[in-house]
Amino acid sequence: MKAIILLLLLFCATLLSAQGQTALEFTQTDCKEDVVEPFGYPEKIIKREVKNGRLTLVVTMADNCCASLSGGYTFSENTLKLTYTASEEADPCFCACAFQLRYSLPAPPGKEYQVTLNGRPLKP
Repeated sequence: MKAIILLLLLFCATLLSAQGQTALEFTQTDCKEDVVEPFGYPEKIIKREVKNGRLTLVVTMADNCCASLSGGYTFSENTLKLTYTASEEADPCFCACAFQLRYSLPAPPGKEYQVTLNGRPLKP
């Protein structure tokens, strides 16, 4: 009986470990440069790599320079929808910065799909 319980625990641990590999990995760089007009800053993909079944995208964007961002994604209707939100805990500063956001996620099926960031199309 103990052997069966041990095997079940090992099986559950293996499943949880495998699920952790499919989760989103998201990072935000420090401020790359000051931006005068954040709404006109070009949002684009500066790096795209598929390796070991994972897609890594590095995206440029601008936001409040004190923002602490968190990322998310969904894939539907042939569109990879990347998102980011600013932490509500941070007090906004009166400045804007360019950031690079790194998304690492399970590679979507197929090779042709549109990528958006918070609903706006990204250029490759």
